Amino acid sequence: MGKTMDILRRKIYESFVFNFIVNLVEMAKHSHIMKPNSKTHNRTHSEKFMDFFLIRFLLFVDEIFEKAFKPFRKLWDQSWLVVFFREVYKNITTNSFVGAIIKEANFIYVIALYVYVDKVIRIFAGPLSGIWDELFFLVIVAFFIYSRIIWNKRYVYSAMDLPIAFFALIFMLLVFINSPDFAVAIEGFRVVVQHVLWYYLALQLLRDRITIHRTLWTFIVGVGLLGFHGIYQYLTKAPMLGNWVDSGETITTRAYSIIDSPNAFASLLVLFIPIGFAMFIAHKDILLKIIALIFTLAMGVSLLVTFSRGAWIAAFLSVIVFFVFMARRMILFIFAVVLASLFNIGAIYNRFSYMFTQEYRMKSANGGRIYRYNYGLDKVTNDKAIGLGLGRFGGAVATNHNLAPFYMDNYYLKTFIETGYVGITTFALLILTLLFNSVKYILGIRDKEDRILAYGIFSGMIGVLIHNFVENIFELPFMVIYFWVCAAMIVAMYKCGHRKGVD
Repeated sequence: MGKTMDILRRKIYESFVFNFIVNLVEMAKHSHIMKPNSKTHNRTHSEKFMDFFLIRFLLFVDEIFEKAFKPFRKLWDQSWLVVFFREVYKNITTNSFVGAIIKEANFIYVIALYVYVDKVIRIFAGPLSGIWDELFFLVIVAFFIYSRIIWNKRYVYSAMDLPIAFFALIFMLLVFINSPDFAVAIEGFRVVVQHVLWYYLALQLLRDRITIHRTLWTFIVGVGLLGFHGIYQYLTKAPMLGNWVDSGETITTRAYSIIDSPNAFASLLVLFIPIGFAMFIAHKDILLKIIALIFTLAMGVSLLVTFSRGAWIAAFLSVIVFFVFMARRMILFIFAVVLASLFNIGAIYNRFSYMFTQEYRMKSANGGRIYRYNYGLDKVTNDKAIGLGLGRFGGAVATNHNLAPFYMDNYYLKTFIETGYVGITTFALLILTLLFNSVKYILGIRDKEDRILAYGIFSGMIGVLIHNFVENIFELPFMVIYFWVCAAMIVAMYKCGHRKGVD
């Protein structure tokens, strides 16, 4: 096997494509426009949140429990059953390939493959499709409790713990204050809040750089393969599953891969294209650079053939954000490339230019986004303080319960209509706090490679937040989970370089 891999690697190194990319990379290294910003940052993020009363109280309670756990842990370690299974585990993990995989297993890799797992379960285990992720969440929580008691694995705190808890608390209060139908309100609460809580789990799972980097590669390879699938769908003219284009347009197919919605698929690509590009820049191994570039290009081309205008704009702005961090000289070049693509690729130009036609404006006002926005604002006229109630307008819950005739196609406006000024202000504070803390954590990351990757992660998150202005992206469980896992990765990168308490 080793000899075969050496031959394969040598063939790759001697290939025209490999040498072309190597020369391109070398030119980029010495070019003026690709030169990184001269100003570098390496600040320590002051974790003042650890001084908050609630955090100090939780640490105090944890120490009390630790005194109870300690003697139990000693008895557990010395029990004959544990000793027996420990020896079995040791033999399995040292003498077999499967065992080696088990030894390196981590729940975070399953989370990274959420879209694949969800698709498989929907096909082969339909009854579990609506609850499997909740059961998985509880399994991980149980594993954390076990790890804390048996292995003395301490909880990793972060600056986002209290803001997320505050967000969940306010929305829970809104459920009790304003719920014409309590069951609908609870379902609406679950859609909005439940998947944000994956942040807590992800941060506990991302305890070392190896795990963080493997998770990123799992994301890039997984989403990159979906990108190739999307390109294949476009080339083979896969049938559209819904009314995805206006009658005045000439588009015959839009890529959607296994997501079953071109706009949702496009948002997934928006999140990971900057990350893939960051991996291409950050990695020193030329082979890893090529792999990252191939999957990123696949995602980029697939994004184009989703024909999602909102996602195109979001991706463009997210790339601009990335180069604000990395190389501001590239921004004008990116503008030039985008404008050249817009005016020279007919399908893209037609898709954008259609927005400025009289036909589009009429359709938007008579049943499209403009009509929906005005309709929603009219509905909430008398309830602007706390809205109509969670789950009652513009989203999946309201549509499933026949409470609204359509999706709002603007997550922020949908949140305002359902929860009023109280809800949208709380949500805005959560997002602003996340962005503020993310930047502070990024500027404190010591490792240059990790900092570049964090730039990409942050830029992808910005893209998703922008896309939410024209779609209900945060109604999609996988997008909310991926978004908050990305947030956790930024925090974990910082902690891995600063705190000995993180393995």
